[in-house]
Amino acid sequence: MLQLDFTGERLKVLQSNAESNRTEVELLRDKNTKFIASLARHQETISKLQEVVAVLAVIIVDTEIFCYGIIIILHTTEAMSNQSINQDKICRAPVFDTSRSANSSQW
Repeated sequence: MLQLDFTGERLKVLQSNAESNRTEVELLRDKNTKFIASLARHQETISKLQEVVAVLAVIIVDTEIFCYGIIIILHTTEAMSNQSINQDKICRAPVFDTSRSANSSQW
């Protein structure tokens, strides 16, 4: 009789453990499903961010090219301005009267 009681108690413990294990497995499966869904969302976000980075890289290259063009225009304008200033200096240079002789008494 004692053996039967022990076996009955043991059966109840094993059934309880089995039920706990089933519950834990179900919770882990649910958690795994949520993790898989979260992973898919994260992968989608990463993919979208990679697309944004690619577009921004193109924009950066275009902007650099535009800036180099502006720099070239500025240098060209500066060179033309310097050339114009030099032309003005030449045009405004004092004109010496060469008709007077160096030995003239007017000096």
